Amino acid sequence: MHWRRYWSERWRSAACSLVLIVLAALFLAPSWPADQMLAPLDIIMTLPPWSNTDRGLAAAYDALPSDKVQYIHPVKLLTARAWHEGVPLWEPRLLAGYPLIGNAQAGIFYPGILPYLFLPGADASDLMALLHLSLAGVGMFGFLRALRLRHLAALLGGTVFMLNTVTVGWLMWDSVAGAMVWLPWAIWALETVIRSGRWRPGVPGAAAIALIFLGGHLQWSLYALLTVAWYGAFRWLWPGSSPRRRVAGAVVLMAGLGTALAMIQILPTVEYAGQGHRPPLDFETLTRSLDGSGLLTLWAPRFFGDVTRDWWGTLNYHELIVYAGVAPLVLAVVAVAAGRTARSEVWCFVGLGLFGAVCAAGTEVYRVLAWAPGFNSLPPARMRYLIVVSVAVVAAFGADWLMRREPARRRATLGVVAGSVVVPGVAYVILRLPWLPDSALRLTYIQLTDGLQAVLLFAATSLLLLTTLARRAPLVWLSLIGLIVADLWWVNTPYRHTTPTEYDYPVTQGIAWLQAHAAQARVVTVRRSRDWQLPPNYAAMFGLFDIGGYDSVFSRRYLDFLGAIDRSGPTVPPAIVLSTSTVQSPLIDLLNVKYALIPDADAGSGWERIYDADLRVYQRTDMLPRVWLAAQAEVIRDEAAVLQRLSAAGFDPRASVVLEQTPAEALGEARTDSIGTAAIVEYANNQLAVQVSTTQAGWLVLSESYYPGWTATVDGAPVNVYRADAVLRVVPVPAGDHRVEMMFLPVSFVVGAGISGLALIGLLIVFIMAGRVERRQK
Repeated sequence: MHWRRYWSERWRSAACSLVLIVLAALFLAPSWPADQMLAPLDIIMTLPPWSNTDRGLAAAYDALPSDKVQYIHPVKLLTARAWHEGVPLWEPRLLAGYPLIGNAQAGIFYPGILPYLFLPGADASDLMALLHLSLAGVGMFGFLRALRLRHLAALLGGTVFMLNTVTVGWLMWDSVAGAMVWLPWAIWALETVIRSGRWRPGVPGAAAIALIFLGGHLQWSLYALLTVAWYGAFRWLWPGSSPRRRVAGAVVLMAGLGTALAMIQILPTVEYAGQGHRPPLDFETLTRSLDGSGLLTLWAPRFFGDVTRDWWGTLNYHELIVYAGVAPLVLAVVAVAAGRTARSEVWCFVGLGLFGAVCAAGTEVYRVLAWAPGFNSLPPARMRYLIVVSVAVVAAFGADWLMRREPARRRATLGVVAGSVVVPGVAYVILRLPWLPDSALRLTYIQLTDGLQAVLLFAATSLLLLTTLARRAPLVWLSLIGLIVADLWWVNTPYRHTTPTEYDYPVTQGIAWLQAHAAQARVVTVRRSRDWQLPPNYAAMFGLFDIGGYDSVFSRRYLDFLGAIDRSGPTVPPAIVLSTSTVQSPLIDLLNVKYALIPDADAGSGWERIYDADLRVYQRTDMLPRVWLAAQAEVIRDEAAVLQRLSAAGFDPRASVVLEQTPAEALGEARTDSIGTAAIVEYANNQLAVQVSTTQAGWLVLSESYYPGWTATVDGAPVNVYRADAVLRVVPVPAGDHRVEMMFLPVSFVVGAGISGLALIGLLIVFIMAGRVERRQK
């Protein structure tokens, strides 16, 4: 009987997991055809140069998820291509070169990069969306089953976590989804270790925590770790819980080894962020413009409109909405209303949800976290994630409580259900009063929305009441889950919209021309207002070298340098594009810019228009090469003074290079004539080689961004690498013919890889030793 029950449980769990996977696949069915992609590719066709062709579009279906096609997808494609040259530590085609290893959102070591290595980009993106959505549902189901909830209750919770607006809304962001969906797997493993006393499940739990970090988004990783810590603290403090020593050991094992396993990515990310443009922010700045209005979308997801019509919320639709369904919200109240008969875990997740809500609203509670690294650089609006985690778990507990009620307690159960329906409805009606708009059209729309939600509430209430009366309650519960799916399916319709893959960055005539002529020389895209010829990051996708780019973190040094180039105003993070006056700055020559893409203004002296179709291209008539030799070095220790010197009239970068520290080598003497030649003979992402021929000792200047971790050799002998001309690299070379080789291998990566390797060994030891102990105990 024991084995029959064991296999029966396993089969039912497998069946429920399969249901969730099939549901995820059906939800994403619009992306199944080979010519469709779950991404707003139509945005591309509204931007130059594509909008200048006969295939251009006037407007996109939804411009809000533009990051998918302007940042996330390009970075994934660049990372996948770079893997074919080795570990992609450096990306030379963006920002005059930057440390790709410092960009966590590239997901260099996240398994989700594998589909991009072997499949077309559109197929890889769609596959990862399906995998992430399935992982979210199955992981939450497994955690709820570990808490001994019934299969249908766990299936309901998994469905809610999988299809709520936060999970689905961020699904196209591979880096965010990669951090979100592993949370239930981590707390599932933690709960298994605590309940069973077996330590082997802690190994996949540590791997889940590592994957949260490797997924690529620090902010969501911190929220996931906060949840793990919250749950661990609850299991340690709650009376009657498992032995505290076991709880503490499980948390330390998983959090410690899991974080250590991800150090190969964490340390380089922290290093790059430390040199980035984002300073820590104070509490007032972090919480400015935040309020509690978003909580209204827990009940009425389209209270403020939606992405396809008038939107008037305090944040954008994507950031504000936090909807998990009407029925789950009622079930969550049922779990709370159960009072003393409720499971203790209910209060853990109710507290987590409330904490997430008050932090996301920008209240004083967030001061608890606002001082901490990571939490002090980004506003807390996205802590709504904790709300949907809470609703999914607590709703499952509410369903499980109703399933376990004895017929003799039917009257009391009916009272709990009736009260649980009234509470959120009344709360919504009262809380919405301060946010009702003055516009008659908006009021009418809200009334329509409220009517639709009332219909859903009536249907959910009817099914909940039937669960307490019907003899065959499982069928009623399946009907309720179906209602939840229909509710969330409808609300998430905008996020199921696909676009034709023919919009997947097609090569235009102008792009093809640049690919044929640009070679290794760089391009610059200049702007007029928000108009540009080729959006940031796109040039790199076509193999072109760009001094601009679009990212969440930039080197502060590089931003300052571009600010000195563009005197018309500050640069525009996160998209670095410069004004027309840029091309007349002497500093731009230091970046080896050969082509300027200018929308509708003349480039001025020193530039010649050579192409004018879907792109308008100007060529520099006299440009600095990618590498050159200077006879003399100057030392100026102040960064601002360096920029002034480089911009000064009469300064010749071919003759002199400006350093910020006194070198170990002789500075040399100024000369007006050339001292030799230099040419790049090998060029790859993480390394390059230059053949040098010089009549005297001098300085090899490379129009490549300086960053710690670059090393150099001259004929195999190590030499120093210095920061030159504010942002470039320089290597001292002796007289004669030499081969100079440079390699990028930052210490942060080496140390991080070492820690990750040791953590992996530690996890293997734990897995083997724990297995031996378990076998002995049998």
